[in-house]
Amino acid sequence: MDQSTRPWSQLSITLLGVYVAFDPVVSPHCRVVCVWEWNAALFNYEIRIAVYRSEIGSWGKLMGPFNVPYAVCFDNELVYFDIDGGLLKIMSLPSVSRVNNVAYFGELGGHLLIVVNDKASSALLYVFDMERDYSGWVSMYCCDLNPLVILCLRR
Repeated sequence: MDQSTRPWSQLSITLLGVYVAFDPVVSPHCRVVCVWEWNAALFNYEIRIAVYRSEIGSWGKLMGPFNVPYAVCFDNELVYFDIDGGLLKIMSLPSVSRVNNVAYFGELGGHLLIVVNDKASSALLYVFDMERDYSGWVSMYCCDLNPLVILCLRR
């Protein structure tokens, strides 16, 4: 197998993660994204990214280096990879998540959600949905679970 099908084979780097990008509404094919730490310095990470495309059965060119700058605060911002554009981008988290606890961050029904738990009232949850164009977050729900807790305690 040559380096074009395994771009990391001759490199001495650290694998940070492997991610699958798949949207059956868009295509029956998936992409596998591998992220490597390249020359990490304190609070300034240099990463490289390779993407495997199932429709052609091979790895693309090793992309990068991408710098994740010191200014990125992972409590307030996300770093994400635009798989079609080949760009590393930064997006702010909802402002309420900066002062509260993130209870859930993930995909549900084709939507990227963040659920934030209020520090002052553990039964109060805020649910945000990421805009389709990644431009920001939409507040979907504010859920007060206190009535449910009281109902369960009465049983």
